[in-house]
Amino acid sequence: MPKNKLFAALLLISVVSSCRPMSLEEQFVRQKIPVEIQNGKTVRVEIHSLSGNGNNDVGIRCSPELWNFITNSTKELAVQLKDSSKPDTSIDAVNLGGGGDFLGYLTNVHYLFRIGGPRHAQATVEITFPNGPDKPTPAEIIVGKTVIDTKPLGS
Repeated sequence: MPKNKLFAALLLISVVSSCRPMSLEEQFVRQKIPVEIQNGKTVRVEIHSLSGNGNNDVGIRCSPELWNFITNSTKELAVQLKDSSKPDTSIDAVNLGGGGDFLGYLTNVHYLFRIGGPRHAQATVEITFPNGPDKPTPAEIIVGKTVIDTKPLGS
């Protein structure tokens, strides 16, 4: 195929695909991190890139059964920032199941805490859940986008 036809085809594909509305996942999720939850075990997550323009909400996607197990007798949650690639990174608003800008719009995602820091900061966070199943159970840590991240360009 000649170069100009190939370019035209690629341009058409780009235009058509950009007209597709974003899914809620694309609109609100910055990063997904697979984990396993188990009683007495700490989960260590690597957050690849913070927004830098506000706090990123962090939640967990899990089955309703696992969520009920986690929250069975307490709403306490231990979260520690172990390392960050840039200074001024911090965790706050730790609240098992309460809060968050967008996580409630996503299926089976529950708010855990917020993390903020300079743009593109990377962070290592340890999360210890109050309760957990005896056997490792899969879940997914969800790092949300900030309000500014979700606004269309030019708005």
